Amino acid sequence: MKIVLSFPQCHRRGGVERVMYECARFLVGRGHDVVVAAEQWEPLPEAAGPGQIEYLKVPVASKTSSPWAAAKTFAQRSRKTIQDAGLSDALHNGHGCVCSPEGVAWVHSVHQAWLERRQQLGLDRTLAQRIKRRINPLHRTLLRLEKNYFDDPRIKRVIALTPQVASDLHRLYSVAPERVVLIPNGYDPEEFCPERRRQRRDESRASLGLAPETPALLFVGHEIARKGLATAMQALQQLDRQDAQLLVVGRLQEDRVFRLSHQHGVDGRVKFCGPTADLGLYHAAADAMVLPTQYEAFCLAILEALGSGLPVVTSALPGAQDAIRVDVNGSLIDDPLDAAGFANQLNHWLQVSSERGDDLSDQVANSVRKYRWSSVLTRYESVLLQCDSASLPLPHANPAPISSNPVPAGRVSATPI
Repeated sequence: MKIVLSFPQCHRRGGVERVMYECARFLVGRGHDVVVAAEQWEPLPEAAGPGQIEYLKVPVASKTSSPWAAAKTFAQRSRKTIQDAGLSDALHNGHGCVCSPEGVAWVHSVHQAWLERRQQLGLDRTLAQRIKRRINPLHRTLLRLEKNYFDDPRIKRVIALTPQVASDLHRLYSVAPERVVLIPNGYDPEEFCPERRRQRRDESRASLGLAPETPALLFVGHEIARKGLATAMQALQQLDRQDAQLLVVGRLQEDRVFRLSHQHGVDGRVKFCGPTADLGLYHAAADAMVLPTQYEAFCLAILEALGSGLPVVTSALPGAQDAIRVDVNGSLIDDPLDAAGFANQLNHWLQVSSERGDDLSDQVANSVRKYRWSSVLTRYESVLLQCDSASLPLPHANPAPISSNPVPAGRVSATPI
């Protein structure tokens, strides 16, 4: 089978970008031919598998253009680029509303649902903030793209990360439940595991200038506001251990991170690490992960941290609620703005980590083994094979029922890296 995967970027330094990378690697390993249609990508290893991999450049707006212009440009040009390459007969799998609307749509988040969540949390408190949000061209562009994307009858199946995403799609865009298959995110157990974390701990902490006894928390995210970096810093300030450090990993503006640390009284306790393709290096340095996120479909960074054996304190949101087992591998905080609640649970996990060490790490990692990519992507492959069949009905004609088993664990062995 020949599959075209499309999203602006395909690499290991992000969320959707990482899913794209893992989909490509898995499918090539299974013998399928894959075309990655993107503006930027990280090539797969040469020995990825028996299938063939091609990369198709989708030209987008220049780096100086705004995010809304880049999103609109990719949406306009991805379909034409794929058609011009003679790939109209291949099965298409887009990873967002900025992609060509046909074949299989993997929905990683719903922008309209995030805007509703902002309103529920009261984040736009002033009239000026509310007006700014309404006229923001990025929001307007993404909402228009979402509507057009899910209205398009050429989409045969929609993959949703959680039942909540499926519910949002039905409520906001009238996507019938019969069109939806539930498949969660996953993680690579060879890259993210307690053994690797233990082996790299001394090296990682030394490179960051962390003393052996200094507690370290990890924050991973590419957005300061939605991911709750301010709340993480407020929690840091309230910890029992005032020498604890916060490692900030992601595509963020360094000056904004340090202005925020000064504002919340944690100067000198925040280490800005930038984006990385080797997140496991920071798992090795940390003792717990904190993510006061305000909206997620199913955060990939949470699964990867748990896979490494790192307990996670995060917001009680769909997706996280599936992966976090309270008092086993982490804690859920009802209010993502509750810094005191985050601090209290982080104090608990830092103490447990100090007392139990490797035993805790193994317990945390074992709690998420069903989310290994080898299991998750086997279900994904079956959806693609169904859609590639000439007998598969289009969405308006008796489609297959929604899956009630997000992760069919143990069907295949792990794909070699």
